[in-house]
Amino acid sequence: MKMNLIRFCKGRCFLMKNRIERMTQEQAEEIAFHWHYEGEYSFYDMEADEEDLQELLSAEARGDAYYSVIQGQELVGFFAFFLFQTKPLKSV
Repeated sequence: MKMNLIRFCKGRCFLMKNRIERMTQEQAEEIAFHWHYEGEYSFYDMEADEEDLQELLSAEARGDAYYSVIQGQELVGFFAFFLFQTKPLKSV
C-alpha cells in the first residue's frame, strides 16, 4: 500500500512519500537490535521488555498487526494495529 503522509515541522507542513508495508523478519530484527533510545525514551527499546521483544521477533506473534514505514529505501518507523473488544456505552 502506498500512502502520502503529511508531516508538520516548525509550523510548516510538507508532503512526504512513504510506503507502509507488512513488517518483514529482517525489519523486525533491525528494530529489535539496532533501534535504541536515550534517557527517558529508553523505555521504548525493544530489548527493555522481553515480552515485547519476543512478540516483535516472532512472525507468528506479529501476524498482520505490525507494519513498517519506508522512506525511499530506509526503514524510518513502524506501528501496530490491535483490535480490542469493547462494550457499548449505556445511555443515561
